[in-house]
Amino acid sequence: MLSGNGIKEKPINHRILTDWGCKLIYEARRYRCKKCNYTEFERNPFAMNGFNNSIPVMNQVMKDLHDPRLNYTMIGQRNGISVTEVINYFDSSVTIPYISLPENLGIDEIHSKMAKRKNASYLCVLTDNDHFSLADILTSRSKYELNNFLPLKPLAEREKVKYVTIDMWKPYKEMVLKWFPNVTVAADPFHVIEHLSDDFTKIRIRVMKSKVYGSDAYYL
Repeated sequence: MLSGNGIKEKPINHRILTDWGCKLIYEARRYRCKKCNYTEFERNPFAMNGFNNSIPVMNQVMKDLHDPRLNYTMIGQRNGISVTEVINYFDSSVTIPYISLPENLGIDEIHSKMAKRKNASYLCVLTDNDHFSLADILTSRSKYELNNFLPLKPLAEREKVKYVTIDMWKPYKEMVLKWFPNVTVAADPFHVIEHLSDDFTKIRIRVMKSKVYGSDAYYL
């Protein structure tokens, strides 16, 4: 049996107008069990559990999250909440579906400050080459990261991967051959041309420097 056990004021952000701040002071009733002394608050009719922002505010935040012109900081400022609250609400409301590895997988990297290891500069990007879509992003392109991530994929899924395109980063080839039993590995065309171009440039400069500066042979 529950009995009343006091009231606690809970301020709730209710900034429904962009230019005006507003807070609801909700007097939440607390109840106590006479047998075990367990206490709990009544259900909050104004906000979701774990948040101190009203439901209309959170609905507006979700609408703002659909706008590609707005980032987390801008959404927080528009609704009178912190960036952390925006991110927490996003994480609690969005379920990211599981994406299987494609038959034709691409592995590359992008430079980013979000790289996992200290002094690391690159995130590892997995793509579906047939559909030109993103399959996954790893916080590092290191051999250690790949060796931890790839075995998490079921063997049946890894067996379906037939082709993997990579650049010349050696750990990519080692990990692909280790974890994909039916795969053919290929260097992607961009990096093939890039390496050929770099090598030709090195040869040209080496030959040029072997000639007398200013001579016909030097310029040729």
